[in-house]
Amino acid sequence: MPFSAGYVATFSFNETDISAFVKSVKFNRQRKEFKLPRLGGNQVAKLVGPVDNMISLQGWADEVVQTLFTAEQDVLTPPTAKRFVYGPSGADGPQRSGIAFLITYDEDSESEQANTWTASLAVDGPVIDS
Repeated sequence: MPFSAGYVATFSFNETDISAFVKSVKFNRQRKEFKLPRLGGNQVAKLVGPVDNMISLQGWADEVVQTLFTAEQDVLTPPTAKRFVYGPSGADGPQRSGIAFLITYDEDSESEQANTWTASLAVDGPVIDS
């Protein structure tokens, strides 16, 4: 099978499966790039730094998601990274896992469509592909 559309993706955060409430996951794997001008010309040196992975989530509002993310944002102690597991092809396919900090959580309520939410996670450390 050369291609199978990923309509059955799964996602869990802090051991809570929120797959039923997730509309989209954008897993951005990137490295930081630094541009340094060189003296005496128009040249620019490019240095590639450490990995800076981010996960952007969008979904439909539900009490499970609200409780999970607001509890993480409202903590008074310094935040700790929580475990995530992302299965782009479902629970039986390849998995990407690691730990991440919840950076943003936004709720959006409109009169003409279902309430939605967005969140961003900053991955801390390596991503394990299995």
